[in-house]
This record gives sequence, C-alpha cells and structure tokens, in this order.
Amino acid sequence: MNEEYPQVYLDHFQQPRYVGVLEPCSHRAALTTNHPGCHDQLELYLRIVDDVIEDIRFRGRLCSGSLAAASLLCTKLHRQSVSVAQSITEQDLRIEWGVVPPGKEHSLKLVIDTLQLAIKSPE
Repeated sequence: MNEEYPQVYLDHFQQPRYVGVLEPCSHRAALTTNHPGCHDQLELYLRIVDDVIEDIRFRGRLCSGSLAAASLLCTKLHRQSVSVAQSITEQDLRIEWGVVPPGKEHSLKLVIDTLQLAIKSPE
C-alpha cells in the first residue's frame, strides 16, 4: 500500500478491531457486494440490549477496503445507541478516512448496507 491510502484506513486494515463471531448475538446479517471484480462477503453480529449496541463483531472474505471499513464501523458503534447506528452513513465513514482510496467506494456501501440489514434482523 502506498501514499494513496490514508492513515485511518491503513490502521484499520493492518490492525482490524472487532473481528470474529459474536455468540450470543441478538441481530445478524450477511451480504455480498455486487461490485464488479470484487465479491466481498461480510457478516455482521450485534448484541443489542436496551437499545444499546453492547457488542459488535464482523467476519468475512473481504478486500482491504471492506476490512478497514468494517473495523472502523464497529469501532464507531460499540456501546452506541441503535438510533446512532441507524443514522450512520457512508459519508460519515468517508469523513473518517479523509480520502477514499481508488476503487474502495463499494466497501463503504457494503458495511452500511449490512449494518442496516442487521438492525432489522433479530435472531
């Protein structure tokens, strides 16, 4: 990776947080991106208690962008309210990265779409 990749992106790619399966979880979703040439698969697990995301984890077959985006998303939402999670957007993650590396826009969409589906998908 080179200078095209912002530090926040590299940090979450090289040292991803919240990786793994969460058992028990209260909500779960899995999506595959339909981005040409990239078939990332993301599973997102939430434990929601009293409208708060008490814990969050992810796993999948992910490119560097989706891995970094999922890690960043989980970091932002751990111990946050469901309403905060429902309001987070691709733009919020884009702002955190500063610059979206070339060809990685699909990663932001994948993690936000998976999150929104998980919130609506109680186990």
